[in-house]
Amino acid sequence: MFENNYDNNSTIDFKVKFNGSSFAFKLAPTFSYDTKGVGREGRLYERRESFDIDFNNKSHLDFDVYRVQSHIEKQEGSSVPINDVFTSQNLENLTHITRNFVLNEYDVSHWTYPRGFVYRTRGGATARPWERGYKSLFYRPGAVIDERTKQIENPRIQLDKQSVSGVAYGEPARFKVFLTNESEAPAAATEELAYYNFYLDETTNPNGAKLFIDGTPFNGNGRTIRLTPGEVTQKTLEVYAGEDYDYEDIVLGVMSQEDFTVGDEASFDVHFLHDAGKVEISSPSDKWVMNTDAQFDDDRGYFIPVVISGFNKHQKNFDHIEFQYKETARGDDYWTNLCSYYADSTLMAKANGVTKMIPENGNISTKFYGDGVVMENAYDLRAVLYCRDGNKFLTTSSKVLSGIKDTRRPQLFGTPEPTNGILDVGESIVFNFSEDIEYNYLRETTHFEVRGEVNNDDVTED
Repeated sequence: MFENNYDNNSTIDFKVKFNGSSFAFKLAPTFSYDTKGVGREGRLYERRESFDIDFNNKSHLDFDVYRVQSHIEKQEGSSVPINDVFTSQNLENLTHITRNFVLNEYDVSHWTYPRGFVYRTRGGATARPWERGYKSLFYRPGAVIDERTKQIENPRIQLDKQSVSGVAYGEPARFKVFLTNESEAPAAATEELAYYNFYLDETTNPNGAKLFIDGTPFNGNGRTIRLTPGEVTQKTLEVYAGEDYDYEDIVLGVMSQEDFTVGDEASFDVHFLHDAGKVEISSPSDKWVMNTDAQFDDDRGYFIPVVISGFNKHQKNFDHIEFQYKETARGDDYWTNLCSYYADSTLMAKANGVTKMIPENGNISTKFYGDGVVMENAYDLRAVLYCRDGNKFLTTSSKVLSGIKDTRRPQLFGTPEPTNGILDVGESIVFNFSEDIEYNYLRETTHFEVRGEVNNDDVTED
């Protein structure tokens, strides 16, 4: 039989009975010791954090600052980034300690540690940037995270109408533009906060409509405009056709000069008539006169200079311009083309008759001689613009300018009176000319002289 007892002193007693005999002995360790948990390590982690609030000095902001905690997730090989805990800069082995000590020795799945700060706006009035407020989208949807502040910069733009149709090509469509600052803190909207960028969104104008604000060209560069709360600034917008007839959703906008999220936009449409556009004869004027005071060409005689202008050779489907004339007494079937002017040399090469290229400056300078050298006749002049429209042409005529070519000087007609050449008392000297004499217009350079001589020296005057 075998028995053993174990006491608290780690001594073991043995008893053995065999064949009626008993044997007893003890087993004891050769040395013993007691332990008490005195090993301990303490580390203090510390981080100081500062922050700047950056907005315009006209702003004022109320906000709260929170320190938040995050859970450590126990993942194989993971570590806590050095910037996510409070730590002194001389702790270089944080990653080693975190991985080998914290994660291996303890269950940290429910541990938390200080991570950083959260700043939450509570009110005020701000600009550059404007704190517009935020709400939660997922966790407790709709819960306010940041309160909305008053908006110091709140530029607004509006047009008097959204669309204009039936505008003649070459003429402008006109709009009124109204701009203001609907500030929620008007007293702060002064100095630099009173100025905004007024602009055209060029991506909405691919066909090149030409815009003018108060008579000045307006493009994507925009301009600076002053807006005062409570006041409306009015501008005149003129829109001319570019390469097309129809323009839709062209966008004008007004925006903060620094906070590009604050602004407003308005769009408009313009539809031009499908015609050939505008053309005019800017010289000479109507009721022109070509006489012997006009310029003279040794090959063709007298002429008047003619300037054709007011057209856009870059407009859509531009083909050519014809300079035409006819005698005033004849009907419209008698218009005669003197020369066709082209902007495209390829089109000109296919044309018939007298042709020339339009100069780079856009104006056409030519001459009108009329018929013959010495003659008198009345003429009409005009310019006609041609634009392609499928298999036909759209045409526009300038105003018809009427005038007279009068290069025949007045001729003496018949015999002067008295016919015997002797002027007696009570008689008058009479000359008849081939045309009426505008005596009111006689000048030193245009008058004529009548000379006579006495038939004796005995001339007395009562």
